[in-house]
Amino acid sequence: MALEATETKVFEIREVGELSRSPKGHTWIECETDAGIVVFWGGPSATHLKQLQRRVPPFKVRCGCRQPLPNYPTHAWWVPDGVPLEFVEVLYDEPEELAPQFSRPMPVNIPSASAFRSLARGERSAPPEVRPAAPSAPVAVEERHVVADERPGISEERTLYVISGSKATIWEDDPDAEAAAFVPAVFAYRGRMVKEWLASAQREKAKYWLFLSPRYGFIEPDHPVARHEASFSDRTSGPISDDALRVQVEYQRRWNDRIPLNMFQLVYIWCDAVQYEERVRLAFELGGAKVVRLKALTRAKA
Repeated sequence: MALEATETKVFEIREVGELSRSPKGHTWIECETDAGIVVFWGGPSATHLKQLQRRVPPFKVRCGCRQPLPNYPTHAWWVPDGVPLEFVEVLYDEPEELAPQFSRPMPVNIPSASAFRSLARGERSAPPEVRPAAPSAPVAVEERHVVADERPGISEERTLYVISGSKATIWEDDPDAEAAAFVPAVFAYRGRMVKEWLASAQREKAKYWLFLSPRYGFIEPDHPVARHEASFSDRTSGPISDDALRVQVEYQRRWNDRIPLNMFQLVYIWCDAVQYEERVRLAFELGGAKVVRLKALTRAKA
Protein backbone atom coordinates (compact mmCIF):
# COMPACT_ATOMS: atom_id res chain seq x y z
CA MET A 1 0.00 0.00 0.00
CA ALA A 2 1.17 3.56 -0.72
CA LEU A 3 -0.17 4.82 2.61
CA GLU A 4 2.26 5.76 5.38
CA ALA A 5 2.14 5.09 9.11
CA THR A 6 1.02 8.00 11.29
CA GLU A 7 1.73 6.59 14.77
CA THR A 8 3.33 3.67 16.59
CA LYS A 9 1.39 1.13 18.65
CA VAL A 10 1.86 -2.22 20.38
CA PHE A 11 -0.70 -4.89 19.43
CA GLU A 12 -1.31 -8.22 21.13
CA ILE A 13 -1.92 -10.63 18.28
CA ARG A 14 -4.50 -13.23 19.27
CA GLU A 15 -5.16 -14.84 15.89
CA VAL A 16 -3.24 -14.63 12.61
CA GLY A 17 -5.35 -14.90 9.46
CA GLU A 18 -4.53 -16.39 6.09
CA LEU A 19 -2.23 -14.65 3.63
CA SER A 20 -4.37 -13.03 0.90
CA ARG A 21 -3.28 -11.62 -2.45
CA SER A 22 -5.07 -9.24 -4.82
CA PRO A 23 -4.89 -9.43 -8.64
CA LYS A 24 -2.53 -6.43 -8.56
CA GLY A 25 -0.08 -8.24 -6.30
CA HIS A 26 -0.93 -6.59 -2.97
CA THR A 27 -0.75 -9.00 -0.05
CA TRP A 28 -2.31 -8.70 3.39
CA ILE A 29 -3.17 -10.57 6.58
CA GLU A 30 -6.08 -9.81 8.90
CA CYS A 31 -5.17 -10.37 12.57
CA GLU A 32 -7.47 -10.35 15.57
CA THR A 33 -5.82 -8.22 18.28
CA ASP A 34 -6.62 -6.53 21.56
CA ALA A 35 -7.43 -3.39 19.53
CA GLY A 36 -9.73 -5.05 17.01
CA ILE A 37 -8.97 -6.33 13.52
CA VAL A 38 -5.56 -5.08 12.35
CA VAL A 39 -4.57 -5.52 8.70
CA PHE A 40 -0.88 -5.97 7.91
CA TRP A 41 -0.16 -5.04 4.28
CA GLY A 42 2.73 -6.39 2.23
CA GLY A 43 4.29 -6.15 -1.20
CA PRO A 44 4.78 -8.96 -3.73
CA SER A 45 7.33 -10.74 -1.53
CA ALA A 46 5.33 -10.43 1.72
CA THR A 47 8.49 -11.02 3.78
CA HIS A 48 7.30 -9.42 7.04
CA LEU A 49 3.90 -11.07 6.69
CA LYS A 50 5.61 -14.44 6.76
CA GLN A 51 7.20 -13.36 10.06
CA LEU A 52 3.70 -13.07 11.51
CA GLN A 53 2.71 -16.50 10.22
CA ARG A 54 5.74 -18.14 11.85
CA ARG A 55 4.74 -16.85 15.31
CA VAL A 56 2.34 -18.71 17.60
CA PRO A 57 -0.33 -16.43 19.16
CA PRO A 58 -0.65 -14.78 21.50
CA PHE A 59 2.34 -12.48 20.99
CA LYS A 60 2.97 -8.73 20.91
CA VAL A 61 4.32 -6.61 18.07
CA ARG A 62 5.32 -2.92 17.98
CA CYS A 63 4.94 -1.22 14.62
CA GLY A 64 3.85 1.88 12.78
CA CYS A 65 0.17 2.03 11.84
CA ARG A 66 -2.60 4.31 10.63
CA GLN A 67 -6.38 4.55 10.54
CA PRO A 68 -7.95 2.50 7.71
CA LEU A 69 -9.74 4.12 4.79
CA PRO A 70 -13.40 4.96 5.55
CA ASN A 71 -14.76 2.20 3.30
CA TYR A 72 -13.22 -0.48 5.57
CA PRO A 73 -15.17 0.05 8.84
CA THR A 74 -14.50 -3.48 10.16
CA HIS A 75 -10.77 -2.73 10.38
CA ALA A 76 -9.42 -0.99 13.49
CA TRP A 77 -5.88 -0.26 12.19
CA TRP A 78 -3.74 -0.73 9.10
CA VAL A 79 -0.01 -1.49 9.13
CA PRO A 80 1.31 -0.24 5.76
CA ASP A 81 3.68 -2.16 3.51
CA GLY A 82 7.34 -1.84 4.46
CA VAL A 83 6.77 -0.91 8.12
CA PRO A 84 9.27 -2.85 10.27
CA LEU A 85 7.81 -5.19 12.89
CA GLU A 86 9.36 -5.40 16.37
CA PHE A 87 8.24 -8.46 18.32
CA VAL A 88 7.99 -7.53 21.99
CA GLU A 89 9.18 -10.04 24.57
CA VAL A 90 7.44 -10.27 27.95
CA LEU A 91 9.49 -9.18 30.98
CA TYR A 92 8.73 -10.48 34.48
CA ASP A 93 9.38 -8.55 37.71
CA GLU A 94 9.12 -11.61 39.99
CA PRO A 95 12.25 -13.27 41.44
CA GLU A 96 13.92 -15.64 39.02
CA GLU A 97 12.79 -18.76 40.91
CA LEU A 98 9.15 -17.60 40.67
CA ALA A 99 9.18 -16.43 37.05
CA PRO A 100 7.10 -18.58 34.66
CA GLN A 101 9.21 -21.00 32.65
CA PHE A 102 8.01 -19.82 29.25
CA SER A 103 9.70 -17.85 26.49
CA ARG A 104 6.45 -16.12 25.46
CA PRO A 105 3.24 -14.93 27.17
CA MET A 106 0.77 -17.43 28.48
CA PRO A 107 -2.31 -17.86 26.23
CA VAL A 108 -5.19 -15.52 26.88
CA ASN A 109 -8.34 -17.28 28.08
CA ILE A 110 -11.37 -15.69 26.43
CA PRO A 111 -14.29 -15.59 28.91
CA SER A 112 -17.46 -17.38 27.97
CA ALA A 113 -20.68 -15.55 27.17
CA SER A 114 -21.97 -16.11 30.72
CA ALA A 115 -18.72 -14.75 32.14
CA PHE A 116 -19.02 -11.62 30.02
CA ARG A 117 -22.52 -11.06 31.31
CA SER A 118 -21.33 -11.49 34.90
CA LEU A 119 -18.68 -8.84 34.28
CA ALA A 120 -21.31 -6.53 32.85
CA ARG A 121 -23.43 -6.92 35.99
CA GLY A 122 -20.74 -6.82 38.65
CA GLU A 123 -17.11 -6.00 38.04
CA ARG A 124 -17.53 -3.56 35.17
CA SER A 125 -18.18 0.05 36.20
CA ALA A 126 -21.60 1.40 35.25
CA PRO A 127 -21.75 3.78 32.26
CA PRO A 128 -22.39 7.44 33.07
CA GLU A 129 -25.78 7.55 31.31
CA VAL A 130 -28.85 6.27 33.10
CA ARG A 131 -30.12 3.11 31.44
CA PRO A 132 -33.85 2.36 31.22
CA ALA A 133 -35.14 -0.32 33.56
CA ALA A 134 -36.02 -3.67 32.01
CA PRO A 135 -39.77 -4.29 31.65
CA SER A 136 -41.28 -6.28 34.49
CA ALA A 137 -43.34 -8.46 32.15
CA PRO A 138 -42.61 -9.93 28.71
CA VAL A 139 -43.50 -7.59 25.88
CA ALA A 140 -45.54 -9.03 23.03
CA VAL A 141 -43.79 -9.15 19.69
CA GLU A 142 -46.46 -6.96 18.13
CA GLU A 143 -45.75 -4.20 20.66
CA ARG A 144 -42.08 -4.10 19.74
CA HIS A 145 -42.76 -2.50 16.37
CA VAL A 146 -42.03 0.99 17.67
CA VAL A 147 -39.71 3.76 16.66
CA ALA A 148 -36.95 5.07 18.91
CA ASP A 149 -38.41 8.50 19.65
CA GLU A 150 -41.57 6.89 21.12
CA ARG A 151 -39.58 5.48 24.08
CA PRO A 152 -39.08 8.08 26.85
CA GLY A 153 -35.57 8.63 28.16
CA ILE A 154 -33.63 7.43 25.11
CA SER A 155 -32.86 9.82 22.28
CA GLU A 156 -32.72 8.93 18.62
CA GLU A 157 -28.97 9.56 18.70
CA ARG A 158 -28.59 6.71 21.21
CA THR A 159 -30.69 4.21 19.24
CA LEU A 160 -29.36 1.73 16.70
CA TYR A 161 -31.11 -0.73 14.38
CA VAL A 162 -29.30 -3.92 13.36
CA ILE A 163 -30.63 -5.81 10.33
CA SER A 164 -29.69 -9.42 9.69
CA GLY A 165 -27.87 -9.99 6.43
CA SER A 166 -29.44 -12.56 4.13
CA LYS A 167 -28.23 -15.73 2.50
CA ALA A 168 -30.04 -14.65 -0.66
CA THR A 169 -27.83 -12.16 -2.51
CA ILE A 170 -27.65 -10.39 -5.84
CA TRP A 171 -25.39 -13.15 -7.17
CA GLU A 172 -28.06 -15.83 -6.65
CA ASP A 173 -31.13 -13.63 -7.14
CA ASP A 174 -30.07 -12.21 -10.52
CA PRO A 175 -27.31 -14.45 -11.94
CA ASP A 176 -27.54 -12.87 -15.41
CA ALA A 177 -26.88 -9.36 -14.10
CA GLU A 178 -23.11 -9.94 -14.03
CA ALA A 179 -22.76 -8.25 -10.65
CA ALA A 180 -19.35 -6.94 -9.67
CA ALA A 181 -17.10 -8.83 -7.27
CA PHE A 182 -17.96 -6.31 -4.52
CA VAL A 183 -21.42 -4.75 -4.17
CA PRO A 184 -22.72 -2.39 -1.41
CA ALA A 185 -24.52 -4.44 1.23
CA VAL A 186 -27.87 -2.67 0.76
CA PHE A 187 -27.91 -3.85 -2.87
CA ALA A 188 -26.18 -7.19 -2.35
CA TYR A 189 -28.58 -8.62 0.25
CA ARG A 190 -31.88 -9.72 -1.38
CA GLY A 191 -33.58 -11.75 1.39
CA ARG A 192 -37.16 -11.25 2.57
CA MET A 193 -36.15 -9.71 5.91
CA VAL A 194 -33.98 -7.11 4.17
CA LYS A 195 -36.74 -6.19 1.73
CA GLU A 196 -39.24 -5.86 4.58
CA TRP A 197 -36.86 -3.60 6.49
CA LEU A 198 -36.24 -1.30 3.52
CA ALA A 199 -40.00 -0.89 3.07
CA SER A 200 -40.81 -0.47 6.78
CA ALA A 201 -41.85 2.60 8.76
CA GLN A 202 -38.92 2.00 11.13
CA ARG A 203 -36.48 2.33 8.24
CA GLU A 204 -37.95 5.71 7.27
CA LYS A 205 -37.39 7.10 10.78
CA ALA A 206 -34.15 5.28 11.71
CA LYS A 207 -31.20 7.63 11.97
CA TYR A 208 -28.60 4.89 12.47
CA TRP A 209 -28.77 1.33 11.20
CA LEU A 210 -26.34 -1.44 10.25
CA PHE A 211 -26.32 -4.89 8.75
CA LEU A 212 -24.99 -7.85 10.71
CA SER A 213 -23.04 -9.94 8.21
CA PRO A 214 -21.77 -13.45 9.08
CA ARG A 215 -18.58 -12.62 7.15
CA TYR A 216 -17.89 -8.96 8.02
CA GLY A 217 -19.77 -8.33 11.28
CA PHE A 218 -21.52 -4.97 11.83
CA ILE A 219 -21.33 -3.00 8.58
CA GLU A 220 -22.93 0.10 7.09
CA PRO A 221 -25.42 -0.23 4.22
CA ASP A 222 -22.89 1.03 1.67
CA HIS A 223 -20.10 -1.29 2.86
CA PRO A 224 -18.90 -3.42 -0.09
CA VAL A 225 -19.44 -7.16 0.37
CA ALA A 226 -18.33 -10.10 -1.75
CA ARG A 227 -20.04 -13.38 -2.44
CA HIS A 228 -19.40 -15.77 0.47
CA GLU A 229 -20.77 -18.86 2.16
CA ALA A 230 -20.33 -17.78 5.80
CA SER A 231 -23.29 -18.62 8.05
CA PHE A 232 -23.86 -18.29 11.81
CA SER A 233 -25.73 -21.60 11.77
CA ASP A 234 -22.71 -23.44 10.32
CA ARG A 235 -19.50 -22.83 12.26
CA THR A 236 -17.47 -24.73 9.65
CA SER A 237 -18.33 -22.04 7.08
CA GLY A 238 -16.03 -19.56 8.87
CA PRO A 239 -18.39 -16.86 10.22
CA ILE A 240 -17.01 -13.94 12.22
CA SER A 241 -16.46 -14.91 15.86
CA ASP A 242 -18.42 -13.64 18.86
CA ASP A 243 -15.22 -12.15 20.28
CA ALA A 244 -14.57 -10.21 17.06
CA LEU A 245 -18.11 -8.79 17.22
CA ARG A 246 -17.54 -7.67 20.82
CA VAL A 247 -14.29 -5.98 19.77
CA GLN A 248 -16.10 -4.16 16.95
CA VAL A 249 -18.64 -2.76 19.41
CA GLU A 250 -15.98 -1.89 22.00
CA TYR A 251 -13.48 -0.11 19.74
CA GLN A 252 -14.86 0.72 16.31
CA ARG A 253 -16.73 3.69 14.87
CA ARG A 254 -19.16 4.01 11.99
CA TRP A 255 -20.55 6.58 9.56
CA ASN A 256 -18.83 9.75 8.39
CA ASP A 257 -19.04 11.33 11.86
CA ARG A 258 -17.13 8.37 13.39
CA ILE A 259 -19.75 7.45 16.02
CA PRO A 260 -18.56 4.74 18.49
CA LEU A 261 -20.71 1.64 18.44
CA ASN A 262 -20.51 1.40 22.24
CA MET A 263 -22.38 4.72 22.68
CA PHE A 264 -25.78 3.25 21.75
CA GLN A 265 -28.13 2.64 24.69
CA LEU A 266 -30.94 0.93 22.78
CA VAL A 267 -30.36 -1.60 19.99
CA TYR A 268 -33.22 -2.99 17.93
CA ILE A 269 -32.50 -6.24 16.08
CA TRP A 270 -34.57 -6.92 12.94
CA CYS A 271 -34.29 -10.65 12.28
CA ASP A 272 -36.13 -13.96 12.10
CA ALA A 273 -33.18 -16.19 13.05
CA VAL A 274 -32.14 -16.75 16.66
CA GLN A 275 -28.45 -16.90 15.70
CA TYR A 276 -28.49 -13.21 14.77
CA GLU A 277 -30.32 -12.14 17.92
CA GLU A 278 -27.90 -14.04 20.16
CA ARG A 279 -24.87 -12.41 18.59
CA VAL A 280 -26.25 -8.91 18.81
CA ARG A 281 -27.07 -9.44 22.49
CA LEU A 282 -23.62 -10.83 23.29
CA ALA A 283 -21.91 -7.95 21.47
CA PHE A 284 -23.93 -5.01 22.88
CA GLU A 285 -25.25 -6.07 26.30
CA LEU A 286 -21.73 -6.26 27.75
CA GLY A 287 -21.54 -2.47 27.40
CA GLY A 288 -24.90 -1.96 29.09
CA ALA A 289 -27.08 -1.48 26.02
CA LYS A 290 -30.65 -2.79 25.96
CA VAL A 291 -31.32 -5.10 22.99
CA VAL A 292 -34.90 -5.55 21.74
CA ARG A 293 -35.98 -7.84 18.91
CA LEU A 294 -38.37 -6.21 16.47
CA LYS A 295 -39.25 -9.14 14.22
CA ALA A 296 -40.66 -12.48 15.34
CA LEU A 297 -38.38 -15.50 15.11
CA THR A 298 -41.25 -17.54 13.68
CA ARG A 299 -43.85 -16.09 11.35
CA ALA A 300 -47.53 -17.00 11.43
CA LYS A 301 -48.95 -18.37 8.22
CA ALA A 302 -51.21 -15.98 6.34
